[in-house]
Amino acid sequence: MRLFVGLLAVSLLSGCAHAAVPTARPASALVAKSMSSFQDLDGRAVSLDQFSGQPVVLVFLGTHTPDVDAEIPNLLRLSAAYAPHHVAFVAAGEDASAEALQAFAQANQLTFPLWQDPAGLELAKRHMTQLPAHQFIDRSGKVLASKQGFMSRGELLEQLERLIK
Repeated sequence: MRLFVGLLAVSLLSGCAHAAVPTARPASALVAKSMSSFQDLDGRAVSLDQFSGQPVVLVFLGTHTPDVDAEIPNLLRLSAAYAPHHVAFVAAGEDASAEALQAFAQANQLTFPLWQDPAGLELAKRHMTQLPAHQFIDRSGKVLASKQGFMSRGELLEQLERLIK
């Protein structure tokens, strides 16, 4: 709880906004890829490095939030629509157990990877505190935009079009 309150205070003091915020900094400047805290659902360390050279839509989610329930169908449709552009979609779950995430992936018929973000470390490294949270990373590894909170299909499309240019 102290970690959450501390992160909340830092984000409020730094003027963290809920709108998509363009940035030209490389993803590696924001988060050392080799220091990734992601795990697959079997507990193995995984990294965004496996998508090197591809645009990536990274979505942090909590499986019991209404926004995620509303957003998942859009993410599924858009991941299929942008597959010809080689856009990788990756979800990172904030739930405590791999079993809960696996059940969520099966119930929602996810077609893209769902990783664990133990203790929200990757979310915090990206200076994000609200779920769902999104990062749009271009082919060179630069974070083009970050957004916290629900994204409509139109908002997702706008960011995807920027990614594939």
